[in-house]
Order: sequence, then C-alpha cells, then structure tokens
Amino acid sequence: MTTLPIPAQAADIDAAWLTAALASTGAATGKVTSVAVEPVGVGIGLVGALARVTPTYEGGTGPATLIAKFPAPEESSRFVALVLGMYRNEVTFYRELSARTALPHAQCYYADHDVETDAFVLLLSDLSGRRTVDQLVGCTRAEVELAVDCLADFHAGFWNDASLVDNGWLRALCDQPFPDAIGMSFDQSWGPVQEMFGDELTPAVKQFGDRFTELLPSMVARLSEPPFTLSHGDFRADNFFYGDDDDLVVCDWQLVDRSRGARDLAYVLSQSVTPQLRAQLDRPVVDRYAARLASHGVTDYSPDTVWHDYRLATAFALAYPVVAGGSLDLANDRATALARGMLRRSVEAIEAVGALDVV
Repeated sequence: MTTLPIPAQAADIDAAWLTAALASTGAATGKVTSVAVEPVGVGIGLVGALARVTPTYEGGTGPATLIAKFPAPEESSRFVALVLGMYRNEVTFYRELSARTALPHAQCYYADHDVETDAFVLLLSDLSGRRTVDQLVGCTRAEVELAVDCLADFHAGFWNDASLVDNGWLRALCDQPFPDAIGMSFDQSWGPVQEMFGDELTPAVKQFGDRFTELLPSMVARLSEPPFTLSHGDFRADNFFYGDDDDLVVCDWQLVDRSRGARDLAYVLSQSVTPQLRAQLDRPVVDRYAARLASHGVTDYSPDTVWHDYRLATAFALAYPVVAGGSLDLANDRATALARGMLRRSVEAIEAVGALDVV
C-alpha cells in the first residue's frame, strides 16, 4: 500500500491523487488530467458516502468511471461504524479475502484505512450498468432464489475455515466489542424507534425488544458456534446488482464476520422480501440453501439445523432496523421509509416463524 493521504471526501479527490492511487495497484496506466465527481446512493448507504468519479486520462488507460466510498458525513453514523469496525472490515476484506470470495463483488482499485482516525477510502468498479432492486419494493422469488444460491456458494468456500480464526481483524459475531457495541446502539435506538415507529411493533416483539440486550449474548454465542463461515453481514436487496444474464454482484462488506450461515439467510428473507412472499419461501429456501451447501460437500449443517438457526437469526436481525432507525441520522425520506419498512418486515417475520420460541 502507498503512503498517500486519505481524502476526507470525494470533493478532495484531485487528478494527482487519483493518478497515484490507481497506478499503485496497476488499475490505470494513464495520467489522470481531470476528475468529475457526483454523489450517488443518497438514502441507501446509511453509514457511508458514495460518489461516482469520472477521470480523464492522458497517455494510457484506466477505469472509465469508478465509485469512491468514504465515511458518512454524520458524526452519529461514523460513531456506529467506529464501534463496529465497519470501515476497517471492508478495507481489509478487499485486501485479504476478496480474491477467495465466490460471491461476486465490485472490483477494488484502491483501498486504504487509517486505524488512528478511522478515515478510509475505497475505489471500486462502477456497477451502475446493472439492474438494482429497491429494498422498499423487495426481491422477487427468482431474485431471492438466485441470491440464496450465490450465498450458499460463498459460505461453502469458507466453511469452518481455520484462517478466519485469530487472524487479527475478523471477529466472530460473539466477539467483543461487537455484542457490547450492538447492545449499546440498540439501547440508544430502542426508545426513538418506539417513538417514531411504535405502530409497527406487536406486543411480543415490544417485550422482546425491551429484553434484547439481555438476550443478545446468548443469541450471538449460539450463532457463532461451529460450523461457522464468513458471513457478509449486510446481505440485503439494496446491496444487490443483477446483470443481464441474471448473475448477481453484491456490494457493501462493512459487516463481515465469522458466524453461522443462517445469519445472512435470515436477514435477506426477513427484510428484503414482502411478508407475503417470505411466507411462501421460508422453509423451501432454507432447504434450497442446505441442499446447495451439500452440493459443495458441506455435510454438517442439516436442513433442520439451518431452520433452527434461521429462526434464531431472524430474532437477532431485529437489531438492523432498530439501530438504523434510531441511532443514525436519517437525513431524507427514503432512508426513513427504508428503516420503517425493514422494521415492519422484521416484526412480521419474527412472529411468523416463531423466532421468539428459540431465543
């Protein structure tokens, strides 16, 4: 890695810096003579800021456009990212694990992170030519089945992989400071979420939310037991990019960890499809996931075990909409609607699969 300074925001990217960054990884051979920058993804990324960068080259070639990713502008969002190690996680994923990852993802042209300040920058391939799914609308059956197939392929590639243990940066879901951090964030968010979205809560889920941080250590410990894998951690529709041949690319690797595979599975089904479709897919997709793992030689994760973990992980996934809805600065209507929609679907899934019976 170079010793280049890390720009604070996309507007700070100039031609000289971009030339050096792209040359350091061999991503470009030409000199950048000018840079055009425009923000993208407003209201989608809650703890990061994205911009499309269009360079002009002289004397060589490089990416026609690329996506630059930076810390969120809101202090509250950056604090959540800091305590969960989100910026460090994504940069280190691209540096150390992306080449081994079967789940297709954006190409990384440059990645850097400052451990002292938590500043970071990622330069990634532009996926704008692909078809996106609005998480507020939700995935279709075909879209979620493809996502689950890709998820199983990804998980199988890291199944009980010893290199995921004690590697200096990748935490298990139960490792500190994650439980304390998510518990603290949940506690800070639970009151505001009830004030803003209390009409979405059932009495049982309200009672569960009141005890969430008390129950959290047991939930994350059970979801971290072997067999474990590399989990994406934010496997949801807003991070999916579909191609013309219905291939899938997944972005946003800030929450990677070591945990049971059903964690990713429960998140996408509980919050990225409509309740009506999820009711049709719950058990069939769990069985599909288990069968896909078995096709890769995974024999220690039966459909019944996956189903049990799926129910437990559906309960744990309440943390996502609560933290997003209460502790982050929801600066626009779309982000607010997303937090409400995620909470509504989470509550309905918890009730439908009897998730609280296995907590």
